Amino acid sequence: MINIFSIRCSLAFAPYLAESAAEFLREGGLASRVVRQGGSGLIVRSDGDVVLRHQNRQASFGREEATHYFATVQFRCEFYDVLRMQDEVVLANAGNELLLSHPQSDLWLGSQAIAAFVDAFSSESSAKAEESLSGLPEWLSVSTGGERLLISDQRTGRWVLLSHDHIHELERRLEALGAPALAVPRPEPPTISLKGLKVHLQSAFKLAATLEDFADTGNVAPFEEITPIYSLTASRSTEGIELRDSDKRVALTRREVRIWASIIRGELDRLNATQVERGRIRTVFAGTGDGRWILQWGDEVLVSNVELFQLLPFSNSTQSGAMASPRIKHAGEFLLVLCPETGACVALTDSESRYVHEADW
Repeated sequence: MINIFSIRCSLAFAPYLAESAAEFLREGGLASRVVRQGGSGLIVRSDGDVVLRHQNRQASFGREEATHYFATVQFRCEFYDVLRMQDEVVLANAGNELLLSHPQSDLWLGSQAIAAFVDAFSSESSAKAEESLSGLPEWLSVSTGGERLLISDQRTGRWVLLSHDHIHELERRLEALGAPALAVPRPEPPTISLKGLKVHLQSAFKLAATLEDFADTGNVAPFEEITPIYSLTASRSTEGIELRDSDKRVALTRREVRIWASIIRGELDRLNATQVERGRIRTVFAGTGDGRWILQWGDEVLVSNVELFQLLPFSNSTQSGAMASPRIKHAGEFLLVLCPETGACVALTDSESRYVHEADW
């Protein structure tokens, strides 16, 4: 997945986002466009800044943020071997699966299904093709004719028509798809519980400052933060401050506020958490027993204790799409860190990357 402020969209949109960001950085503006992939739409336009709209959420950003997200999207395109082909078919390798996306819908396919496609397309007759499709899931049907391969998803009734070029590309990617791997539990970054409300570290510093200001002055500076994975709203209430995340609401009196501000600060200190802001890009670093977390607007990457001392440049000799965490690349002014299992990717400047190596946590 790709996170840009409040928006989360499919990896299939990566080529379009990369093209739009490059155009904006080069020209200072970009042509408006509406893109469809996987059955959903993405609107890209410019009003001086880049404006994105996807699934009823909107985000806008300027040149500094465009440089940041262009780097993270490009790294994803490179690592997952994302390719946009004719008829708006987008392919990407992710571990032992392949993403085949088109405007109507998208499919996640294993090596057996891909091999069946290739075999069906190369068969001399449809009868022979039907005999060779044992690797297909039961919800997927395939037919050939006129040097085309028609793939139909029986669950949705949606279909995609592939040509010789598409099949050739699938065949090329087949070698990179391994056997299904066992699911490994993935650690999640720490959060702070406030009367049952989950406070994410990305917003914890701002919330603590808001609570402290209210405790000292009686004034509330309302705010709303929306990320791809949570939202947090603080506003004035009759009792003091109301905090809300979706349908979860918590009210704090002025007496309680100072206590909770102290609890949040204490937890941030325990995690040796640090917040750094670069334009509108906010990065939070936090240490746990698993390693060092790096958080940027829905992108959550863990660098383990062992890997902290192995932050080497990305090696082109590593097979594209191989699932190993994390992957590192130096690109321009950024150190990029990508979690292959989730697609989360953060970009750090030299001054920010030093917080990854803090020795006292």
